[in-house]
Amino acid sequence: MIIIINLSYPCYICAAEFGSAKEVIGHIYHVHGYVLELRPVGEHRPLERKYSFEKRFLGEWDVQHFACPSCWYHCATDIEMLMEHVMETHDPPRIEGFVHPVSDDEDEKYELVESSEEENASKNQQAEKSDNEEVVESRQELGNNIVTALEKLNDTFKKLFS
Repeated sequence: MIIIINLSYPCYICAAEFGSAKEVIGHIYHVHGYVLELRPVGEHRPLERKYSFEKRFLGEWDVQHFACPSCWYHCATDIEMLMEHVMETHDPPRIEGFVHPVSDDEDEKYELVESSEEENASKNQQAEKSDNEEVVESRQELGNNIVTALEKLNDTFKKLFS
Protein backbone atom coordinates (compact mmCIF):
# COMPACT_ATOMS: atom_id res chain seq x y z
CA MET A 1 0.00 0.00 0.00
CA ILE A 2 1.33 3.43 -0.94
CA ILE A 3 1.39 6.07 1.79
CA ILE A 4 0.51 9.58 0.59
CA ILE A 5 2.70 12.13 2.33
CA ASN A 6 1.80 15.81 2.40
CA LEU A 7 5.04 17.81 2.38
CA SER A 8 5.29 21.09 4.27
CA TYR A 9 8.30 23.41 4.19
CA PRO A 10 8.86 24.97 7.65
CA CYS A 11 11.66 27.31 8.66
CA TYR A 12 14.05 25.24 10.77
CA ILE A 13 14.74 28.33 12.93
CA CYS A 14 11.29 29.79 13.75
CA ALA A 15 8.99 26.96 12.50
CA ALA A 16 6.96 29.27 10.20
CA GLU A 17 5.54 27.04 7.44
CA PHE A 18 5.73 27.72 3.71
CA GLY A 19 4.30 26.07 0.60
CA SER A 20 7.56 25.66 -1.31
CA ALA A 21 11.29 25.20 -0.83
CA LYS A 22 11.98 28.49 -2.62
CA GLU A 23 9.71 30.43 -0.23
CA VAL A 24 11.33 29.05 2.94
CA ILE A 25 14.85 29.59 1.57
CA GLY A 26 13.96 33.24 0.85
CA HIS A 27 12.53 33.59 4.36
CA ILE A 28 15.66 32.10 5.97
CA TYR A 29 17.85 34.44 3.94
CA HIS A 30 15.90 37.67 4.52
CA VAL A 31 14.63 37.12 8.06
CA HIS A 32 17.35 35.03 9.72
CA GLY A 33 20.43 35.83 7.63
CA TYR A 34 21.48 32.31 6.57
CA VAL A 35 22.18 31.01 3.07
CA LEU A 36 20.62 27.67 2.12
CA GLU A 37 21.05 26.31 -1.39
CA LEU A 38 18.06 25.32 -3.55
CA ARG A 39 17.91 21.91 -5.16
CA PRO A 40 18.99 21.99 -8.82
CA VAL A 41 16.30 23.34 -11.17
CA GLY A 42 14.45 20.64 -13.09
CA GLU A 43 15.46 17.89 -10.70
CA HIS A 44 12.42 16.04 -9.36
CA ARG A 45 11.99 14.12 -6.14
CA PRO A 46 13.15 10.52 -6.64
CA LEU A 47 10.38 7.93 -6.69
CA GLU A 48 9.99 5.82 -3.57
CA ARG A 49 8.12 2.53 -3.62
CA LYS A 50 6.11 3.05 -0.46
CA TYR A 51 5.49 6.82 -0.66
CA SER A 52 3.63 9.23 -2.89
CA PHE A 53 4.34 12.91 -2.21
CA GLU A 54 1.90 15.83 -2.25
CA LYS A 55 2.46 19.55 -1.65
CA ARG A 56 -1.18 20.32 -1.01
CA PHE A 57 -2.82 21.31 2.23
CA LEU A 58 -6.23 20.25 1.00
CA GLY A 59 -6.90 16.84 -0.40
CA GLU A 60 -6.38 13.31 0.65
CA TRP A 61 -3.13 12.33 2.30
CA ASP A 62 -2.12 9.92 5.03
CA VAL A 63 0.80 11.59 6.81
CA GLN A 64 2.25 15.11 7.07
CA HIS A 65 6.04 15.46 6.87
CA PHE A 66 8.45 18.37 7.07
CA ALA A 67 10.66 18.63 3.97
CA CYS A 68 14.16 20.02 3.67
CA PRO A 69 14.29 22.81 1.05
CA SER A 70 17.85 21.93 0.02
CA CYS A 71 17.62 18.18 -0.57
CA TRP A 72 15.11 15.30 -0.64
CA TYR A 73 15.16 14.67 3.12
CA HIS A 74 11.79 14.57 4.87
CA CYS A 75 10.79 13.63 8.41
CA ALA A 76 7.82 13.48 10.74
CA THR A 77 6.55 16.90 11.83
CA ASP A 78 9.39 17.37 14.30
CA ILE A 79 11.13 20.72 13.83
CA GLU A 80 14.11 19.60 15.93
CA MET A 81 14.74 16.66 13.58
CA LEU A 82 14.63 19.01 10.59
CA MET A 83 16.93 21.51 12.32
CA GLU A 84 19.43 18.78 13.17
CA HIS A 85 19.39 17.58 9.54
CA VAL A 86 19.88 21.09 8.09
CA MET A 87 22.70 21.96 10.50
CA GLU A 88 24.57 18.66 10.11
CA THR A 89 24.03 18.13 6.38
CA HIS A 90 23.98 21.64 4.92
CA ASP A 91 25.61 23.78 7.66
CA PRO A 92 24.22 27.04 6.18
CA PRO A 93 26.63 29.96 6.41
CA ARG A 94 25.57 33.14 8.19
CA ILE A 95 25.49 36.32 6.11
CA GLU A 96 28.36 38.42 7.47
CA GLY A 97 27.12 41.60 9.15
CA PHE A 98 23.48 40.56 8.72
CA VAL A 99 21.07 43.25 9.89
CA HIS A 100 17.73 41.88 11.02
CA PRO A 101 14.72 44.04 10.06
CA VAL A 102 12.52 45.12 12.95
CA SER A 103 9.41 47.14 12.12
CA ASP A 104 7.44 49.66 14.17
CA ASP A 105 3.92 50.82 13.36
CA GLU A 106 5.12 53.73 11.18
CA ASP A 107 8.90 53.65 10.68
CA GLU A 108 11.01 50.69 9.68
CA LYS A 109 14.07 50.21 11.88
CA TYR A 110 16.98 47.81 11.71
CA GLU A 111 19.11 46.35 14.42
CA LEU A 112 22.01 43.94 14.60
CA VAL A 113 20.80 40.66 16.08
CA GLU A 114 22.93 37.95 17.61
CA SER A 115 22.03 34.38 16.64
CA SER A 116 20.81 33.62 20.17
CA GLU A 117 18.33 36.54 19.98
CA GLU A 118 16.86 35.56 16.62
CA GLU A 119 14.08 33.35 17.90
CA ASN A 120 12.78 36.03 20.31
CA ALA A 121 13.04 38.74 17.64
CA SER A 122 11.06 36.59 15.21
CA LYS A 123 8.33 35.95 17.80
CA ASN A 124 8.14 39.68 18.62
CA GLN A 125 7.94 40.58 14.94
CA GLN A 126 5.10 38.11 14.39
CA ALA A 127 3.23 39.46 17.44
CA GLU A 128 3.41 43.00 16.01
CA LYS A 129 1.57 42.17 12.78
CA SER A 130 -1.36 44.48 12.22
CA ASP A 131 -4.91 43.27 11.71
CA ASN A 132 -4.70 44.29 8.04
CA GLU A 133 -1.71 42.03 7.44
CA GLU A 134 -3.54 39.13 9.08
CA VAL A 135 -6.57 39.72 6.86
CA VAL A 136 -4.38 39.80 3.74
CA GLU A 137 -2.62 36.60 4.80
CA SER A 138 -5.96 34.95 5.52
CA ARG A 139 -7.24 35.89 2.06
CA GLN A 140 -4.03 34.67 0.43
CA GLU A 141 -4.31 31.36 2.29
CA LEU A 142 -7.94 31.02 1.22
CA GLY A 143 -6.93 31.74 -2.39
CA ASN A 144 -4.17 29.11 -2.18
CA ASN A 145 -6.66 26.60 -0.77
CA ILE A 146 -9.06 27.28 -3.63
CA VAL A 147 -6.30 26.84 -6.21
CA THR A 148 -5.25 23.58 -4.54
CA ALA A 149 -8.83 22.30 -4.56
CA LEU A 150 -9.15 23.21 -8.25
CA GLU A 151 -5.89 21.39 -9.02
CA LYS A 152 -7.18 18.29 -7.27
CA LEU A 153 -10.47 18.50 -9.15
CA ASN A 154 -8.56 18.90 -12.41
CA ASP A 155 -6.41 15.84 -11.59
CA THR A 156 -9.55 13.83 -10.82
CA PHE A 157 -11.11 14.79 -14.16
CA LYS A 158 -7.90 13.85 -15.98
CA LYS A 159 -7.95 10.43 -14.34
CA LEU A 160 -11.62 9.93 -15.16
CA PHE A 161 -11.35 10.91 -18.82
CA SER A 162 -7.97 9.48 -19.77
